[in-house]
Amino acid sequence: MLPEHRRHRLGVPMILDLLGSRGEERVSLAVAETNTRVWRALQALGFRHVGDLVPFPGWRPHRMLVSPLPLADRR
Repeated sequence: MLPEHRRHRLGVPMILDLLGSRGEERVSLAVAETNTRVWRALQALGFRHVGDLVPFPGWRPHRMLVSPLPLADRR
């Protein structure tokens, strides 16, 4: 995200909009463990930490998060 678009609290509404009409049972996301801002926001939405991984050799570690769908009723 461009610096001028950061810290406007756009991430949560974008996630809710993106996942609000999905028909799947659950969603999983990988978040870099150093991205504490996103980590906290997703926890507040009810995402649960289910494990850690390194997605590709040389990448920093990521946390795997899972949440049941739909997310639309959470804010």
